[in-house]
Amino acid sequence: MYAVSFEKARDGSETCLCDGKLLHSKYAPKNEAQKFVSTIEADFFPACVAVLEPALSYCAPFLRTRFPNATLVAIRFSDDFSKTDFLWDKTIQSNDSLSDALFDFLGEEKLCSTLFVDWIPSRSAFKTESIFSWQKIKDAVLKARSVLLTREFFSRRWLMNVAIFAARIKNTSKIECFGNETPIVIACSGPSLLDAIPFLKKNRKNVFLIAVSSAIFPLLEEKIEPDLALSTDGGYWAKKHLDILIKKEIPLALTLEGAAPKKLFKKQIVPLCYDDGSNFERNLLKRLGVNAVLAKRNGTVSGTALFLALSITNGEIFFAGLDQESAQGKQHAEPNALEKINALSDFRLKPKETRTTSARFFSEQSLSIYRAWFSSQKNPEMKRVFRISAKKTFKHSLGSIKDIDMLTFLQKTDGKTNSIFVTPSQKIEIKDRKKIISEELCRAFLDNHFLSEAFPTDFLMIERETDEKRKAEKRVALEEKKAVLKKRLLFVAKNANETDTK
Repeated sequence: MYAVSFEKARDGSETCLCDGKLLHSKYAPKNEAQKFVSTIEADFFPACVAVLEPALSYCAPFLRTRFPNATLVAIRFSDDFSKTDFLWDKTIQSNDSLSDALFDFLGEEKLCSTLFVDWIPSRSAFKTESIFSWQKIKDAVLKARSVLLTREFFSRRWLMNVAIFAARIKNTSKIECFGNETPIVIACSGPSLLDAIPFLKKNRKNVFLIAVSSAIFPLLEEKIEPDLALSTDGGYWAKKHLDILIKKEIPLALTLEGAAPKKLFKKQIVPLCYDDGSNFERNLLKRLGVNAVLAKRNGTVSGTALFLALSITNGEIFFAGLDQESAQGKQHAEPNALEKINALSDFRLKPKETRTTSARFFSEQSLSIYRAWFSSQKNPEMKRVFRISAKKTFKHSLGSIKDIDMLTFLQKTDGKTNSIFVTPSQKIEIKDRKKIISEELCRAFLDNHFLSEAFPTDFLMIERETDEKRKAEKRVALEEKKAVLKKRLLFVAKNANETDTK
């Protein structure tokens, strides 16, 4: 524990000490803070300025003057200075959740345009907290960059999927909840799913079963048909997990950005529209007369499935196969559609073990991010969410999501009744469908929010740029990219019913 004390400075204002070390000038704290702010170096326009333990926050008004458009954040090492928290747009405690708290508040774009600075006296007085906080900041920024680069890489693919979805959707279904206490099982594709299957079979009729895309094949192999399949992945290869549904009568919940085989659009689709989706998506749905279920965007399909489950039942929710950890040997429950494809490249000099070892190594970083997300969920409703395991004990906990054994699962679901049904809802028959999609695309390309989603990195770099000449050059380059994408999307929308697009 640190001993923080307060006293009067020579100019009559308040100053303070930590274990005898001054955190502000003993003569003129405001002048010291003004000088500190004037010497901050920034070679970009920050969307946010975050100060690590600014103590009595004398720098906050000067930061607001110098960076009038920036969000101001204080990262606190101590509660002793909370009386000045009102000077900041946000104060965040330096603890194990710092990385997640920064990401949740700022998002990936603002984090990548945040200027982090030390209040120098605090760095000296709180050495351990300072080192810890900088590591957490690094984790948050790396995560933000990863998410931003993922969006940059996939955004055009996702937009093409939206255009394809609008062009192909024929029949939609809706989820009807006749009993709001129905237990829901969400089947994921971790290896532990296979251990849980005998117990799922035993109480299958008692629960509503949702299978994320990569878990469909293993369930069907064991003669278990889910009540609903769910896919959010926009990548071309994601469709391979869904091919097996073409010959089944299992409804598919699909986001507009998700990829699905062409033939599936003739079957029953539950349209999912993210609650942060663009006006382009909402306007398309409205003009086509498609009723969609609101969904929450997550880095993992399991997260989207969780919030969907929470929205349709007040009963308990059970994850099966949510291992969230790399394992020796198999990384997924098998059979796995992509594993069959990848296995074709195995040969004597590059066997399966080499491939799976490499996959295990590179997947750990992503899994740690997913674990952190599940662990950070503090919603009181998480008390009715469980992760089940038949044999193994998981290495990592998931915060409020409790681990239970299969006997407890059977006890909790025994005697329950599945009162959730997926029923046909609409037939989408519109003669001028292509014209509507083209009109909405042209309108979307006049919307800066839509364009910032399509070109997140370009918009970010333009906003950060301080040199007007370089900013103009970046704008010209962006206009060229916009023209290419617009042409591509219009072509895809026009020809979506001809063939699948890679």
